[in-house]
Amino acid sequence: MFLISCVNNLQAQNATSSPYSRFGIGDLNSITFAHNLSLGGTEIGLSQPGHINYGNPAAYSALIYTTYEGGIDFKQNEFKTNNSRHRTNTASVSYFDFAFPITRQKWSLGFGLLPYSKIGYSVTTKTINPFGDDEIFNYEGSGGINNFHIGTGFKVSKKLSIGLNTEYLFGVLNNDRIVSYSNPYYFNTSIKSNTTVGWFHFIGGIQYKMDSLRLAKSDSILFLEKKISLLKDSLNNLINNKKGDTSPENYSLKNQLTQEIAATSFMEKNVVQRRVKSDWNLVLGLVASPTADLHSRNSILVNTFRYKFFGTPESLILVRDTILQTNGERGYVRIPFSSGFGFSLSKGSKWLFCSDFTYQQWSNFSFLGVEDSLADSWKVTAGIQYTPNERALKSYWKNIQYRIGFHYDSGYLKFNSIKVDDVGLSAGFGLPVRKAGTLLNFTIEAGKRGTLENNLILERYLKVTFGFTISDLWFLKAKYD
Repeated sequence: MFLISCVNNLQAQNATSSPYSRFGIGDLNSITFAHNLSLGGTEIGLSQPGHINYGNPAAYSALIYTTYEGGIDFKQNEFKTNNSRHRTNTASVSYFDFAFPITRQKWSLGFGLLPYSKIGYSVTTKTINPFGDDEIFNYEGSGGINNFHIGTGFKVSKKLSIGLNTEYLFGVLNNDRIVSYSNPYYFNTSIKSNTTVGWFHFIGGIQYKMDSLRLAKSDSILFLEKKISLLKDSLNNLINNKKGDTSPENYSLKNQLTQEIAATSFMEKNVVQRRVKSDWNLVLGLVASPTADLHSRNSILVNTFRYKFFGTPESLILVRDTILQTNGERGYVRIPFSSGFGFSLSKGSKWLFCSDFTYQQWSNFSFLGVEDSLADSWKVTAGIQYTPNERALKSYWKNIQYRIGFHYDSGYLKFNSIKVDDVGLSAGFGLPVRKAGTLLNFTIEAGKRGTLENNLILERYLKVTFGFTISDLWFLKAKYD
């Protein structure tokens, strides 16, 4: 079995180097920008006027400025089995996105290019066949699926926003396998599989914002309340000081004070209370994506061959026979239904607390009509951001955004009832570039995936992401010619 053996050779040729990218459509890329990644990858409930939030298209509606987002990743992986260990390093462009408001903080459009999944592995395993000869398995994979998208978000009312991302998923998935023998009398086998995919995928989102508006007493109400209090004190003093006094003058004075209290109370009830906004704001988010069948063309070439010299390069092999050859057979790769919900709670611009929960039905996945043994997955993320004082002019350090986050992903891979889960911690900060409308985002994430149980592979990783957010004013109508 592919993962039960030792990892004797791993090469970082692609944007990923994980042997787990052998399954499904590869390593799913968490389509998360640097500032979201430092919050554990939280996106669904975030609505920030200065950032593009791809995770929930409804958040486009909050944009004030034309905004660019870009980033690159550097990742170090350590793969460990019960008897071997190996390290790799990879670097890749993480994302590029652009969005602009048509109506500021009401309706915006955006588009971008992101990786959806990545395949990159080169693994060699070795066993001994029943005849005592070495049997060597080489597994190699490359490619992945890219995501070009166009999205829009619109504010339906003061509190409710909706949005839609239309994605075109496309790419090439290469998975090759060679079975070779140390005994020159055996024929070796080469299996090369190439699958090209491309079709549309949709994500819809909703956000509901609740600011902490509360009814507060206006100055008029405070004045009337004070007047009522004074009138009541005068009435009580009159009653206490002239007990038993039934003279017409005393009765008239009591009646006059009582009428004034009633009239003032009536005025108080008819004064409109003002609405005051406090610092606390809550945003609730919901996203969903229906099942998508990506159109695909698959080519397979199966050869038997011998090496001119054992273990020589591919150019020095002698093909003996072609067992199977197909070119461009049509089929489908099914991307299953997914959904998620999240929230963000902020106190002014100083504190931000956020969390997401997502679910995807990978048990419904199929590759060219063949169902894979994948399991439904769920993921939870959480993060905190602290900005000491974004309005501080004399202290640059008080303008920096400090972030920490956490994520847990149950994973969709399952071997002998053991799921390959992923858990990690992240931290980062956003550095504003004054007078440039730019924010530089740095994130470091450390985590692990998999386990050593049942001869599986434990993967530890350290990922550094550098991102930038550039904001600018576009499409302004000149007041003077």
